[in-house]
Amino acid sequence: MNFNLLFDQQTESQWLELWLKESGGKSIDEFIKEVDNHFVIRPYYSHESAKVTSSDIVRTYSEPVVADWIDFGNFPAEKINSEILKSLISGATGLYVNVYHQLNWETALREVGMEYITSVFDFRGDFSAGYRNLEAFLSLTRLENSADKVKVVLPWTTNAELFREILLDLNEIHSGFLIDLAEPLEAGVPPGQALALGMGMLHEIYSVKPTLLKKIGYLTCCNGLVYQDFVLNRALRLLHLSWKAKTGADVESVYIHTRTGRSDLISIDHHTNLIKNSIKVISAIVSGADGITVLPYKTGDAHNADALRLARNQALIAIHESKLNRYRDPLAGSYAFETMTDGLIDAALDHLEKINKYPSVFDFIGSLDLTNSVNSYRKKLTDEFIKGNRILIGVTKFQPKDETLKSIKIDSKEGSPFAPFVIQNEFL
Repeated sequence: MNFNLLFDQQTESQWLELWLKESGGKSIDEFIKEVDNHFVIRPYYSHESAKVTSSDIVRTYSEPVVADWIDFGNFPAEKINSEILKSLISGATGLYVNVYHQLNWETALREVGMEYITSVFDFRGDFSAGYRNLEAFLSLTRLENSADKVKVVLPWTTNAELFREILLDLNEIHSGFLIDLAEPLEAGVPPGQALALGMGMLHEIYSVKPTLLKKIGYLTCCNGLVYQDFVLNRALRLLHLSWKAKTGADVESVYIHTRTGRSDLISIDHHTNLIKNSIKVISAIVSGADGITVLPYKTGDAHNADALRLARNQALIAIHESKLNRYRDPLAGSYAFETMTDGLIDAALDHLEKINKYPSVFDFIGSLDLTNSVNSYRKKLTDEFIKGNRILIGVTKFQPKDETLKSIKIDSKEGSPFAPFVIQNEFL
């Protein structure tokens, strides 16, 4: 049957019901979950926001932000400024800045125009010191729209009191904040558990400083497990919408920034990594990411001009040529993908029940339960790879004799409880 997106006489909801019926999938009602009296999860396409006419389906939505990977360590601020300008001139519409040391922000961002581009700041060292430095810069420059454009990645810790102190110091006037799900995913945390950690973090923010919720988004990553990458952001949006309905929190549309993952960039043949990233960036677009960062295929060499240029162009070309940004949710109504989204939500809710038995999500992170969960999940996937039941994208099933694997350079976040897992994670 030909399911044309340009049906003139049908609403999107009717079209999706038809697709589900003809594909042998579930009815819309079968996807609705009532977890408790106030917590109802509905499929993405059944929300009121999705009930639009078919003519609305094909209107052009805003394109995902293409945020260049800026990873500069000890380089002087003038060098950072020139590299950032080079990225923006070349077509990037945003920045993903890894901050290892204190910067002279005025020099580093002198000509960037922070009100007009989306910038994600990921502090790899002392978060509090780095954030205060950035916030002071934004305050002095009086960037009126910076709160909608500047996103700061929140740190993970096993110390609940420390995190609460950090929250109280945050100023939502000048920036937004992203809950970091990328690092747990790269550490080998099962995807359902990673989503549950995100919901646990959201609850902590709600209980300590609810005014921040208007500015909260998420950082996710595509690790190369394609079907997981397709549905992770969809499941995350559903969980976030349902959490909002349960709590009555004043939360608007959520911003999700997705980057390609570092955990499988291990081949000595860097062009293999280029292939992996090509597939992962499509996964990010299909999943509905609002912003995308493609890591250079030579991740350990952050200043390789070819790698940086190709990373940027992979995202720009994929967005332009796929035209996927023209659709609200390209996967909506697909029996396979709706079922996978459904399963991921179930897994997240199961993990959330276990997390809720602890005083806080941070107590769970420091527990043996998380360690055992990561080790068990890693062993399961490793066994599947060894048996040939699962293959990483961009990697041949039979490894050439002249190809060896090596550890990639991993710059761990200072004090992150996930760092040991990321460093050990050679295979995934």
